[in-house]
Amino acid sequence: MLFKREIWLMGALFTLFFCQKGNGEGYEWLQPEGGKPARWGHAEGLSISLHPTPGPRGLIRIHAPYLGQPYPRVINFISMEPVAQGKRSQSELERSVDGKTGLRFTSGDTLEQALKGDPGKPCRGVVEAKQGTESLSLFIASERMAHGAQPVVEVRFDSRKPHTVWFKTYAGPESAPMESLVLSATMGNYARLRQVWLADGPVHAKDLWGDYQPDRLNFAPWHGWPGQKLFQAKGLARIAWSNDEQDPTQATYTKGVARHWRYEGKKATQMWETQLVPRLTARVNARKSYWGESGPIPGGISFENCELEAPFLPGAEFAFTVSPKTPAELGFGPR
Repeated sequence: MLFKREIWLMGALFTLFFCQKGNGEGYEWLQPEGGKPARWGHAEGLSISLHPTPGPRGLIRIHAPYLGQPYPRVINFISMEPVAQGKRSQSELERSVDGKTGLRFTSGDTLEQALKGDPGKPCRGVVEAKQGTESLSLFIASERMAHGAQPVVEVRFDSRKPHTVWFKTYAGPESAPMESLVLSATMGNYARLRQVWLADGPVHAKDLWGDYQPDRLNFAPWHGWPGQKLFQAKGLARIAWSNDEQDPTQATYTKGVARHWRYEGKKATQMWETQLVPRLTARVNARKSYWGESGPIPGGISFENCELEAPFLPGAEFAFTVSPKTPAELGFGPR
């Protein structure tokens, strides 16, 4: 019979082997360890992962277990969607060189390492301590796309902001010139996000689309706003989206709705933030049914994609936040 001390020791060794937390500086980070699927970020906050964590290829997974959504539950996905030669490509939907749908993402501690990386061998990421805070960073590169672009993002976490991840946009050295590199949050329907928050308050999805003609994938048309319409603070522009229900876990689903579409945990506000630059545009689209024709969305139309687009500039930074705070607590006001 095992004594309590022996049980504790076995648990500690298991944690150390499978997912190392911490780096000797006092802050706990998640970094790939022990052959487990790639995952990086805050041990007690927001984190990201890549395939083969459940979900489509060609997407960065966003995890928010602090909302009561145990890993590997995904709160949202981020796709890389560069515009080159006047055409927009989508990392989730393009076909890879191996014949499968969804481009392969590779990671590295540097941009060069990410471009030469192996999807099955994730990097550790680089931890830096500076002026009383710590950061964890890594690079994620996509395969080259059909129009020749090869996007790369530098991902950064800051110990002072456990609910935010930053993405800096770059291009591989042999990439076709990019007009823009859109990072699109692609799964708003999971949280049934129906309010988008601008400078003068919220706009509801039902007010943007009445009787619309869906496209071949059953999306409502895109709706956009110039950067000047967004909430602004200290030269930064923000757009947030939120759920309008009292408790999203109490929704009634039809029988055909897949489990991964059924919301778990607490409500949250999701938000993009970047520098206010000329030609910055915010966009949303929406659906009445879940992707994959998994059944109708309880309560009707809700946003699916939310994104910011600006002319491509190497090193441009976009922050994505999943906060348990309300939009009002994040600074957004009523209309």
